[in-house]
Amino acid sequence: MNLSDLKEFYRSRQEKFSMEEKQVNNKIIWIGFLRLIFIIVAVFLFIKGVKLNILILQLSGAVFFIMFFRLVSIHKNLSDLKKKLGKLILINNQESEALNGNFSTFYNGVHYLNPEHEFTYDLDIFGEKSLFQYINRSCTNMGEQRLADDFISSPKTKEEIIETQAILKELLAKQEILQDYRSTGLLTEDSESDRNEILSWMSKDNLRFSTPVRFMVYAFSLLNTGLITATVINSKFAGLLTISILLTWFVYGIFLTKINRYHANITKKQSLINKYLRLSKIISSAHFQHESLKAIQSKSIDSLKKLRELDLLMNFLDSRLNLLVGLFLNTVFLHDFHIIMKMEKWKENYRSGIPDFFASHAEFDMLISKSAFSFNHPDFCWPELSEKAIISREMGHPLLHFSKRICSNFSINDNENVILITGANMAGKSTFLRAVGANLILAGMGMPVCAAEFSFSPDKIISGMRTTDSLAESESYFFAELKRLQRIVEGLNKGERYFILLDEILKGTNSTDKHIGSEALIRQLVKTKAVCLIASHDLELGKMQTEFPEKIRNYRFESHIENNELVFDYKLQTGIAQNMNASFLMKKMGIIR
Repeated sequence: MNLSDLKEFYRSRQEKFSMEEKQVNNKIIWIGFLRLIFIIVAVFLFIKGVKLNILILQLSGAVFFIMFFRLVSIHKNLSDLKKKLGKLILINNQESEALNGNFSTFYNGVHYLNPEHEFTYDLDIFGEKSLFQYINRSCTNMGEQRLADDFISSPKTKEEIIETQAILKELLAKQEILQDYRSTGLLTEDSESDRNEILSWMSKDNLRFSTPVRFMVYAFSLLNTGLITATVINSKFAGLLTISILLTWFVYGIFLTKINRYHANITKKQSLINKYLRLSKIISSAHFQHESLKAIQSKSIDSLKKLRELDLLMNFLDSRLNLLVGLFLNTVFLHDFHIIMKMEKWKENYRSGIPDFFASHAEFDMLISKSAFSFNHPDFCWPELSEKAIISREMGHPLLHFSKRICSNFSINDNENVILITGANMAGKSTFLRAVGANLILAGMGMPVCAAEFSFSPDKIISGMRTTDSLAESESYFFAELKRLQRIVEGLNKGERYFILLDEILKGTNSTDKHIGSEALIRQLVKTKAVCLIASHDLELGKMQTEFPEKIRNYRFESHIENNELVFDYKLQTGIAQNMNASFLMKKMGIIR
């Protein structure tokens, strides 16, 4: 499938769902009209039948009442379907926009930004126009967090990477199911606090009745039922029934505040439980081959019955909101007590499996984001695992639109562990470092990468590219950079295998000190097993390849002056940079003469 096929895929689905939405909307209009007719006819027939004492008219009115309530149910189902179709239209429109380079409608993960993290801040993982925003298709808060965690904790083991690739390749052919899941999830918003409240509710006994209270509930339920039956047969039992009902209200009144609080608390969770019930149905009905997907499906199937039971209990508890129904049920049976006891029993039986159930949905939601990215980039390649740090052909930055992307071949030989990249300002050094880092992160998460061929070793990434000062900690830019380098060296001394990305070492000091410090750091790096890419304006560092021919290799980005204009080709080449552009630009801008 190429780009044109992808655009047609999303366009055709937009048209399909838009047409279905119009049809459903027309049905909703007709059902609304019929509801009005049926309720008018029902009321007319029933009143007429009562006035004329004609039973057939009364029964006909009752039938129309039943048909009216059936239409109410149909109307609700159609309204829900219309909302879902609206989400499906939105999803396919968003994907069409994403193919054109606009992914601003997806959440960018800005609250995961952490300047102290080993690589996410430097490599544009979170925030506006970030890799997270580019990939994120989460429809649950837990799925979003799981995706963010996967970025932060990258890379996986070789076995995990191979497994994730296999899962994503299977999901490529299941976009309809994945969109069904996404559209359903988007119908109900959720948050971290929602999940925490549910888990908190599950983990403790919110309202446990003592044995005497439970005995009274069952006793009054039986007593009231018996007295009502007896009173219908013989009215002399009416007095006893009245006393029993008054005692029932007294017991109910003692616990009314606690019951109201319990109901208000559980009502907040019902929409989220209902959301995961619908999501579980979608996973349960799918056909998967990979064992990990089957395991997720198994948990959904196992949870379906449990969630349906909880949802039913919640609906029964909601019946107390209907004044007549609630008053009758609680007067006769102390209905709220029975439902709450069953809900607490439900928690006792199933609470241990709920966190794992949520975790499986978070995993599936994360896989949907990864699958959408894989599906939208058929031109990207699936990385292969290797003992070498990286071998790539036609590698580019995944965030750059294909029309602007300049790709390069890049590899690191067996013994090499320091790659020096020199070049003028704006020539492409920093972008190249980020391209390498971004593709390594994608590969480490089991996703395809922006390259024609790509093999890598899943080593821990650490970078030093956007070191910032800290006024709060009275920390200078230079000292912050030294602290980052200190962490790298300490890790290397502990035997960590790093893939290091450094952009202009020791930017915060004078040129002489900077050269001496940079050279000393490189001499230390060549003694380790780390692989380090260093971008620098310091051309003198390039001469170190002569001293360490098997350990250091030079790459460069060049700029050229054509027709008194500065021209960049952004192509990676071997060797040390020949052209610098600072003085030319200063003259061009009239800063110097």
